[in-house]
Amino acid sequence: MNFNIKQSTEELCVSMLNKYEDIESLLDFFLKGVYATFGYDRIAVFVTKEEENRRFYLRKMIYRGDILEGEEEISFIGKPGFLSPLVKGEKDYVYTEDPFLGLYMPLEKNGEVVGMVRAEKTESKYIDKENVSFLKKVVDRLSEEMHKYYLNNTLIRQNKMLGIYQRLSEILVSTLKTEEIIRDIIKAIQKNFLFDDIKIYLYDKADKKLYGAMEGDFRFKINNIEDEIYDLTAAGLPMLADVIKNKNQRVNVWENILADIALQAKKEIIGVLRVHNLLSRNEITDTEIDFLKSFTSQIGVAIRNTIDFGEVRTMANTDSLTGVNTKRYFIEELVKEISRATRFKQYFAIIVIDIDKFKEVNDKYGHPEGDKLLRNLASLLKENIRDIDIVCRYGGDEFVVYLANTDSEEASRYIDRILSLLKKENRLKISAGISIFPEHGRDFDELFKKADIAMYASKKAGHNNVTVHGKKK
Repeated sequence: MNFNIKQSTEELCVSMLNKYEDIESLLDFFLKGVYATFGYDRIAVFVTKEEENRRFYLRKMIYRGDILEGEEEISFIGKPGFLSPLVKGEKDYVYTEDPFLGLYMPLEKNGEVVGMVRAEKTESKYIDKENVSFLKKVVDRLSEEMHKYYLNNTLIRQNKMLGIYQRLSEILVSTLKTEEIIRDIIKAIQKNFLFDDIKIYLYDKADKKLYGAMEGDFRFKINNIEDEIYDLTAAGLPMLADVIKNKNQRVNVWENILADIALQAKKEIIGVLRVHNLLSRNEITDTEIDFLKSFTSQIGVAIRNTIDFGEVRTMANTDSLTGVNTKRYFIEELVKEISRATRFKQYFAIIVIDIDKFKEVNDKYGHPEGDKLLRNLASLLKENIRDIDIVCRYGGDEFVVYLANTDSEEASRYIDRILSLLKKENRLKISAGISIFPEHGRDFDELFKKADIAMYASKKAGHNNVTVHGKKK
């Protein structure tokens, strides 16, 4: 008996005991230890996939001292079939001479073969059979440690699922609005999964459109995605439409880094959950997909209990932070107003408003304070218009106001009223620019450009100023 091999085997087995928290480190140690101890030129570890137990896929290998990864699979059914005795538990190992002299040993979990270890000698035609029993001990220890790792991971995943289920159960009995529910659902997924991005879309069966609701990004920030609207009757449909239009494909995965899953409530499609890792390129695993599928019906029910598709359209047209209209909605409506004003020879005002030194407020007092200023300004602008007027958050700290049948003097008085109300807000100062249809332009781009130029003229003149294009106030 080779005493050195026996001692090295015992040391290997002890060293693997409960010392590796991740599977990669465990496999690296095993491969390096077997390579150094038993004299094989190439050692490889194969494992099965959860959904397929008839094939073994290469997980990791060592060749002449170098740890490698690659693509290889072996089957224990059909040809060559020599692994069947291992899978059936009839043998502890089998020899092979094709293409190299070597042997296979099973990795087991609860009596079931879940992987294989292959050890080969690429330049030798001799295997010391006395040492095979020692190698078997090391392989068995690897099986035990891998089982512990997977068991621990299963418990972690179960805890994640339990956390999400508990939160969803709370949402189901809550009186939250649709927007709040979607926000909470995204937060629950963010907390338990490390996806780069999570999006929820709502499907309106009546008008065959998919409306973007909300997005949770890799910075754990929740954003409104009201600009993402897809007409499912149009040509060139996005991938998102597949899980709605194809009854046999309620889950669609692309390149293992993006997944779309239909949200259903009693077989009714009410939306789509999209998750992706397009930035990190981290693989979205089958297990993660299964987890998401398992509670999408609960998500669907939670949303369906509160949803009103009139509300969906309102959400798509409303900025989630400030409550005023979105840029997309504003432009669509303004195109209509230009057509109407042209036909009836009417006029109107466009006002571009920007918060002065907004970045300084964010940097000094934090984004929550900046958000508060945006909401306060939006409220003042909205409270001081008529039903026929429109206020939108155009982007960042910029707002645009449409005032129907309003000339430059009336528009200036509107801003003067806002400036007067803003005196109570120490940190909120604005600059505004005005353009008039048709005097300063006959389409949105031209009107916006002229009002924007006037707004920058106001900034140069100092805080809390308003300028009509081509005329300094």
